[in-house]
Amino acid sequence: MDNKAANLTVIGVGAFAGILVAAAASGVMAPVWSFFLDGLVQHFLTMQWARFSCF
Repeated sequence: MDNKAANLTVIGVGAFAGILVAAAASGVMAPVWSFFLDGLVQHFLTMQWARFSCF
């Protein structure tokens, strides 16, 4: 990858991260984060229940 492609990649990743941070800070992403975290907690609890259900 030459220097120009590397610069464009870094700029693109930075712009995407900046937009994501701005959306999260403004509260637009709150329902998405809530849904994601709820799903993550439910998945974790299900996995733990499956692991220890033999007792």
